[in-house]
Amino acid sequence: MGIKAHANKKMVLILACAAQFMVVLDVAVVNVALPSIQQDLGIGKSTLQWIIIAYGLMLGGFLLLGGRMADLLGRRRVLLTGLTLFSSASLLAGVAGSAELLISARALQGFGAALIPPAALSILAVTFAEGAERNRALGLYGAGHGWASGSTLGLFAASLLLLAAFVRIEARSRSPLVPGSSLRNRMLVAANLSAFFTFGAFFAFIFLGSLLMQQVLGYSPTQTGVAWLATTATSFVAAGITGSKLVAVVGVRRLLIVAQSLLAISVLLLTRIPAGGDFTTDLLPALLLAGVAGGMAAPAAQIGALSGVTDSMTGLASGFLETMREIGGAVGVAAVSAVLVSRAGVNAFHAAFWVIFAVAALGALAAAIGFPRRTTQGTGPGPAPSSVSIATESDVGAG
Repeated sequence: MGIKAHANKKMVLILACAAQFMVVLDVAVVNVALPSIQQDLGIGKSTLQWIIIAYGLMLGGFLLLGGRMADLLGRRRVLLTGLTLFSSASLLAGVAGSAELLISARALQGFGAALIPPAALSILAVTFAEGAERNRALGLYGAGHGWASGSTLGLFAASLLLLAAFVRIEARSRSPLVPGSSLRNRMLVAANLSAFFTFGAFFAFIFLGSLLMQQVLGYSPTQTGVAWLATTATSFVAAGITGSKLVAVVGVRRLLIVAQSLLAISVLLLTRIPAGGDFTTDLLPALLLAGVAGGMAAPAAQIGALSGVTDSMTGLASGFLETMREIGGAVGVAAVSAVLVSRAGVNAFHAAFWVIFAVAALGALAAAIGFPRRTTQGTGPGPAPSSVSIATESDVGAG
């Protein structure tokens, strides 16, 4: 590879990581600021969660469209459009003087953000060759009311109806948004299912942990942000090691099982944290374990989802993965919020952490069952063998 080509690839990686960092940073920053927002705008817990959920739902709801737009309209164009919308909505959110305006701005911000990850991820996929080079790049890139209430049940029913309608329309369409062949790719489906549970637990962990630090442990927003550096740093290191070394040795399937098991353990540590808990002994171990878990899971799921996908379908595959990630995050935040508003004091946080534990445990189980254990090389023609190459191949490398 020439020096110029190497420099261009390096710049692409830096820009893609910066774009993804904006989306991820927004989640962390807003979670840390939630108590201050609640006080400044005078809103209750049931409304507070919508600051996170409005962003997550729009982001998750339009990621698939964003990925397909990247394939059809151009990855660079869609990425720039997403960045423009995201930045403009961020400015609007910053000057919002009411909960309604803030939530609306967050929804618009989520829509803009939905165009960013699939375009950035697909740019990486077509820039870096499949295998060790792409794995290293993806490793760095990866660094309401009660449940029984009428409104909650109604929203669940509406969601199921919309999902059924989507499936029916897709089945009859001559040019479906999600081609049926992609759903027959076991690696892609397993990676997306794992992403749903992993980030459902991880985003809920960030949301709940930020509230715990400020409302139970008495941290200031600045102290909370500094505390999260433990998770951020370990996540970045783990993501780099995972993409460059661990995937080829351990395998995607085993990495996701281990990652979600570590996340479950980190949450388990916080189910008994006292009101006056000590940072070093009571909180830090959980933050470090969660960082390792997130750093391992993100690139592993991305590598698995993009294994063997053709260039013309990388946007769709990226959008599919990011959709499951963000929808999982929105569902996870909603689940812990429902527990928080139904109880009081530190006991509410303990109960909510048990919910996250259950989600992480389900994720480990889904990875264990969903991914094939060994590579099965096809003997006939067609795209099926290549569509499962990297993720299953990595498991063979593990034994």
